[in-house]
Amino acid sequence: MIFLQRMMLCLIVGGIFVIADTEHRPAMADTLVDRGKLQREGLTRPWFTQVQMDVGRDRVESVNFDGELLTVQTKRGVIQTIDGETGDTLWVTNVDSPTLFTSSVGVGPNHTAVANGSHLLVFERKTGKQVWSRKLSGGVIGTPGVSEDFVFVPKVDGNIEVYSLDEPRAWKEVRSVSDTQFPVWRYNSHGKTMIQPTIFDGLFGWANDRASFYVARIKPMEILFRLETFENVVVPPVKINSYLYIVSADGYLYKVNVKTGDIRWRFSTGTPLISRPVALDGFIYISTPDGGLYRILADEEVAEKSGSLNGVQNEAKKSNDSHEKQSLKEGNESWFNPDIARILSVTPDRVFGLDRKGNMRIVDTETGKSLRTVKTGGVSIPITNHLTDRIYLASTNGLIQCIETSTRSPVKKDASQNADGPEFENDDDDSATENEAEENTEESETISNDADQPADDAENPFE
Repeated sequence: MIFLQRMMLCLIVGGIFVIADTEHRPAMADTLVDRGKLQREGLTRPWFTQVQMDVGRDRVESVNFDGELLTVQTKRGVIQTIDGETGDTLWVTNVDSPTLFTSSVGVGPNHTAVANGSHLLVFERKTGKQVWSRKLSGGVIGTPGVSEDFVFVPKVDGNIEVYSLDEPRAWKEVRSVSDTQFPVWRYNSHGKTMIQPTIFDGLFGWANDRASFYVARIKPMEILFRLETFENVVVPPVKINSYLYIVSADGYLYKVNVKTGDIRWRFSTGTPLISRPVALDGFIYISTPDGGLYRILADEEVAEKSGSLNGVQNEAKKSNDSHEKQSLKEGNESWFNPDIARILSVTPDRVFGLDRKGNMRIVDTETGKSLRTVKTGGVSIPITNHLTDRIYLASTNGLIQCIETSTRSPVKKDASQNADGPEFENDDDDSATENEAEENTEESETISNDADQPADDAENPFE
């Protein structure tokens, strides 16, 4: 008995030391994606930057991209806004109160908002100037949503509360200072809202932890409908024209009328969907946690106008199942690629994603076939860019790098589109010997148009 007690004590103490070691052990060294490999794939790295934080004590927890700016947030409450095209830091602040929960940052057209405990703080999006702060009645549980005029706050008590972005002196019907603490609208959906409310074309939507997704009008504020799914919706939807495309942990992709809530169709993947989908040219791209990327025909009219269906028909002529592919209808699978575990960005020609090793996979958009693998050294914070064709990679240690396609200016997607498994073999054409040589060589390769490239390699502190 004494022996067993001593063994249990040793195991407990050992576990404590393991935990402590994990907490304080330096994370894996950050690395830049090899420039030579990027060039061979028609890609460039115009910039990289290091988040302004204490690397030994802090880590990056989230990165938000709004089509123009990257908003980075660390565990200790550092917020840093970075220009997505240049990599320049616009502003940095710290909102941390160690004893209080700090939400992720919500980003809108002109403002950003973050909750620390029961305090809601609003900043100017491009300058970081604090507009106002307000003590709320109760704690915040999720990321605020931000529109041009309002902040949408998910509360611990299950309420969605809406606050005006106007400065207090501009608020109407304010009789006392205490009145400024009250929302202009409140709704209890009888469940906690764990994800950020989404704003789209005069409407906003949110999901609770009871498998319901709500859509409401902003002006005047009123509930339009509630969509009930079999499991929780854990990521924001995307929008094409008058339809929302919602993925759920029940494994379904739903096409839902944005005003009525009617389900036009649903597509089953058979596995929980927990990553935000990407919409382009009438198709929806969804990745699964078990590994695998689906391309679904979402809007036949949009796909026809963009010419995307031509590619499907051309591939049909080359395949044995041509009849099936030529008759592709909305809500059906165009192709499935088992190599992709997370989407990074989609262009008309290429899909960029991460495999389970954290390497970047390049996939042909029309056929779904894997073309190349680019080693990244591991990506701890993948960023799904559903707004432009830029690729952003981030690590918890604060290294952020931008990768571009051959296009110098970002290709923005249609404004209506708002919105451990098997290990895969490396299908890079380079030989193993060449790969090893490149991995052991610093980025010293001569690149065409070198005058247009930042001289980052000589100053690279991460290699």
